[in-house]
Amino acid sequence: MKKILLTLACAFVFGGLFAQENAPKDNDKPHKQFVGCATSMWFNDDADYTSMQLQPKYGYHFNSWFALGITLDYAYTKDGVADVKTDMYGVNPFIRLKHPCKEASVAPIILFADLGVNYSVSKNKSISSGNALPDGDNMYIGARPGIAYVLSNRFSIAAYFGFIGYRHNSAPAATNSGSGFTLSTNGLALGLNIHFL
Repeated sequence: MKKILLTLACAFVFGGLFAQENAPKDNDKPHKQFVGCATSMWFNDDADYTSMQLQPKYGYHFNSWFALGITLDYAYTKDGVADVKTDMYGVNPFIRLKHPCKEASVAPIILFADLGVNYSVSKNKSISSGNALPDGDNMYIGARPGIAYVLSNRFSIAAYFGFIGYRHNSAPAATNSGSGFTLSTNGLALGLNIHFL
């Protein structure tokens, strides 16, 4: 009887150790929520032009292919030639469709597209006089393609490199009103995402 009890006790102890050794660690679990911030900057001293944009975001992964999120936009531009500086504020709810590239040999790569609607308001001022100029509004419906490089289960770097869809700018002479696509690095925005829970 003692041998049976000792055998069962050993089996229980070793079984518990084995289960702990092979149990998934909390850090290895996929994290469903993420926060991040994409940014872009452009300076042209010859044309007296400055552009900066910040896009903090929050999202929730439902699975490896689908996520929902929202982005807040802030952009600042100063155009010395046109004598205008602009502060733009916007909001952009989006659906993210993802495709994990498991075949990538260097690091986990994820291709994605953020499908969303964006609405923003622009506050304009004259640089020379400081007087307020008429406000503007902008909106778009479309997709922003991107690629993410997964550093770890908690961190990833994302880059956006274009737009496909429809844009509207309230300015009568705006050249970016209309529909179409651009897949270039001219509108490249980089961001760091932190994944949790």
